[in-house]
Amino acid sequence: TVKNCYYASDLSTSSESVLGVAPKQSESMKDEAFLTALNQDQHVLYWVFKDGENQGYPVPEGTTIVTAINGARDAGQSGVKIIDGKISVDGSATGYEIYDVNGRRVSSSVTTPGVYVVKIIAANSISTYKVQL
Repeated sequence: TVKNCYYASDLSTSSESVLGVAPKQSESMKDEAFLTALNQDQHVLYWVFKDGENQGYPVPEGTTIVTAINGARDAGQSGVKIIDGKISVDGSATGYEIYDVNGRRVSSSVTTPGVYVVKIIAANSISTYKVQL
């Protein structure tokens, strides 16, 4: 099931439609209503606007881009590692969640190759990492 997925219809050259993927005008993807839709009215903001980033489109909160990693550390000393083909988090993390590119939460034992977003909760901070498995 695909949901909460959008594309900029005014920038697309394809006439093909995909079930569950909604067209949006690119400028409407830069306003608060779109941000609210992405965050699905949750009190925790997973998507935010950051001045001067991503041409005005939303970005994941706390984003640090890390691809093909062996390990990474954030200020809270929580590490993201790929161990035996699985995503692993260690250090001072009080919790973490892994999401696929469709925004669905996946198991921490995910082994399917692809790009994932790992959200780490540590003390008073939330950090996100883009990880390629």
